[in-house]
Amino acid sequence: MEDNQFYRQVSYGEHPRQVVSFYDRIPAFVDSLNLPPLIFIHGGAWKDPTNTDRDVDKIAEFLNKTIPFCSIDYRLSSEVKHPAFLEDVLAASELVTKHLASTTISLIGHSVGATLCLQAINALPPNITVEKVYLLDGIYDLPELLKEYPNYRSFVDEAHDDYTSVEIPLDKLKDVEVHIVQSYEDELLSMSQTNWLVKQLQDLNIPYQLKVANLGKHNDVYTNTKLADYLNTTYFQPR
Repeated sequence: MEDNQFYRQVSYGEHPRQVVSFYDRIPAFVDSLNLPPLIFIHGGAWKDPTNTDRDVDKIAEFLNKTIPFCSIDYRLSSEVKHPAFLEDVLAASELVTKHLASTTISLIGHSVGATLCLQAINALPPNITVEKVYLLDGIYDLPELLKEYPNYRSFVDEAHDDYTSVEIPLDKLKDVEVHIVQSYEDELLSMSQTNWLVKQLQDLNIPYQLKVANLGKHNDVYTNTKLADYLNTTYFQPR
């Protein structure tokens, strides 16, 4: 475990990327708020070593200090394939619930981190409840993604033995407060994936909140202070 005045890094496995960063900014007197921890899952096409649990250092500075905030790192496709990424997220989430003595969590994921959020909601043990999910410029359907961006096939294949067999059931989102965020300025993902997800949720009569704004390029979204403002506004609202 690595410590400084801002965060603590805790291991949930033997691999150096199997860590969770806990952003310790919570005064003792706010414990009575009993807010669920907000867990960030980074993107990076399952493969980019520059994306880590520390991607959200900047956002953590601007989040309301009463929100218990932490961030997951996981093994990459240079060493493992699906479902190993999900297995890491599940193990890390269980560590968070034990570490913070909470059976309720909220998830926030960027790009393939959003994919992992949706996969995790369907795979977490029944004793862990997901209250809110924030999906940032996410990937939600791999066949649809590759129809629009055939050149993305290389990183999808690197991460999956058979991407066509990977489905993400959405019915469990009926029990989760869903927030979908998309930047107009995203140069790597158009609105197509977001529009696909919105259509699925509408067909299933699942409520959602959609925020589309100028939040910068793809890898700017999770550092944009406007995102912190949105989280600060919505995290305290009852369902």
